[in-house]
Amino acid sequence: MLVSGDKLDAVVEAMREGASDFLPRPFTTKQLTAVLGRVMKNRSRRRVPGEPDGIGSAVIVDDEPLTLRILGNFLAEVGFSVFQARNLSEARASLENRVPDVVISDIFLEAESGLDFLRETKHRWPFLPVVVVTSSTQSSILLEAIKAEAHTVLIKPLDKGEFQRVV
Repeated sequence: MLVSGDKLDAVVEAMREGASDFLPRPFTTKQLTAVLGRVMKNRSRRRVPGEPDGIGSAVIVDDEPLTLRILGNFLAEVGFSVFQARNLSEARASLENRVPDVVISDIFLEAESGLDFLRETKHRWPFLPVVVVTSSTQSSILLEAIKAEAHTVLIKPLDKGEFQRVV
């Protein structure tokens, strides 16, 4: 993103929408090179050597094995490489190894809160999209997920096409 003058609001909005970096105008060739280097470095960190080229990578967190398998299959069908985590410890370990393109997490997990995990993830990686899935239709729960900056909230049972489009 290129910004002219003091347009902090535009920078913040663009970063929320997924911009990788920003460059204030006027800029030098050295500044442009530095920004492009950061963007490429961050992008290359997401890929694991030997990982098949696909459209992206995802970490799915759900304590129900059937849900993990179904959502993993939905994403694999469209070219995602998927890591399935049965609990938040596995999800955190995966995120420490590499940051995926998207995280999909249930809100209600056996041992810990998916909402707490959402907040923790957004605090650490503000621009990482986190898609929240839940069987709850309670507006207070859904509002909490939105306030915690979930990319979107999907209600189970999930429609395959809608899930693939959202991710």
